[in-house]
Amino acid sequence: MADLSVNAGKEQYHVTWRDLKHSFRRLKAIPGFAAIAILSLALGIGVNAAIFSVIYAAILQPLPYKDADRIVLLWTQNSKGTGNDHGAVSGGDFRDWKASAQSFEQMALLTGTMQFTMIGAGNAERVNTQAVTPEIFPLLGVQARVGRVFRAEELPGGGCALLSYGFWQRRFGGDPAVLGKLLRISGEPRVVVGVMPPGFHLMDNSTETDIWHSIDLTNPAWLQRPVRWIRAMGKLKRGVTPQQAQEEMRSIAAGLEAKYPDTNRNVGALVETYRKSMSQFLGPVLYPLFGAVVFVLLIACTNVASLLLVRAATRRREIAIRAGAGGRPPQIDVRVGC
Repeated sequence: MADLSVNAGKEQYHVTWRDLKHSFRRLKAIPGFAAIAILSLALGIGVNAAIFSVIYAAILQPLPYKDADRIVLLWTQNSKGTGNDHGAVSGGDFRDWKASAQSFEQMALLTGTMQFTMIGAGNAERVNTQAVTPEIFPLLGVQARVGRVFRAEELPGGGCALLSYGFWQRRFGGDPAVLGKLLRISGEPRVVVGVMPPGFHLMDNSTETDIWHSIDLTNPAWLQRPVRWIRAMGKLKRGVTPQQAQEEMRSIAAGLEAKYPDTNRNVGALVETYRKSMSQFLGPVLYPLFGAVVFVLLIACTNVASLLLVRAATRRREIAIRAGAGGRPPQIDVRVGC
C-alpha cells in the first residue's frame, strides 16, 4: 500500500512538472499575451495586498498592549443624542471623572502631536511632541527600552521627557548617556529619563512622535473646563464591562452638568473600547476602499479570462489541423480512488 502511494506521488509530480514546462513554453511563444495577463493579475493582487495590509495594521491586528481588551477610550458626547459622539475632553472634566469613577484601574490623558523647537545636545530642531499624564504607561503595560517612564510623584513640575527609539538613534546615535540630559522644548526645561521601545506609538497617531512629555494637571492652564481638546483613555477593572463603565460615566457627567451648567450643558460621556473607536474612525474609509480594490481585482481576472477565450478561439484551426493529422487530443487526468 505504501509503495502504491509513493508511486502515485511520483506520477503526480511528473505530470505537474510536465504541465508547468508546457505552460512556460506557451507563455514564451506569446510574450505579449503573457505580459498583459501577468501585469493585470499582478496589479490587482498587489493593490489588494497593500490595502489589506493597511486594514490589518489599523483595525484587525491584535493591539500591542497588555490586557488590550480592557482598554477603552473616553469621549464627550451630546447628552441629548445630537451632535458629535466622539468629542475631546477638557482637563477639568477629566480631573472630576478620575476622582469619581470606580470602574477603572487607570485613567490617563494624552494630546495629539504638536511641533515645538528643541534646544540642547546640538543644533536647534523642530520636533514632534506629545503630552501625556504619567498613568498612560502602566495603563498600556509598556516599559521604557532604556531608563524609565514617568512617575506620578514627579508632578507637579512635569520636567521630564521620553524619547522615541527612532529619534534617539537619529539625534543621539543610540547613546545610553542621553539619560539625564537637559533639553529645552519651547523654552521649557525637560530632563530625559528614558527611551521608548522601537515602534511604540499612542493611539492612531499618523505622525511619528519624537518626544513625550508629561502633563501637569496642577497647572490651571490644563484645567480650563470649556476648552475640550485632549483625549482620554482608561483601563477597566477586571470583571467590569464597558456597558457598566458607560452607566457610571453617564451618571458622573450628569452630575457635572448640574454642577457646571455654563460649561457642561448637554455634555455627556461615552465609553468605547479601543478597537471599536479605531473601527469607527478608520472603517468608513478603509472598508469601501478595500471593496473598490477587490472590484479592480475582479476586473483584472475578467480581462485575463477574456484574453484566454480569445486565444482559445484563434487556436481552433490549429487544433483541428492537428486532430486531422492524427495528433493526440488533450490529456485529461481522471483518477477514481476509494
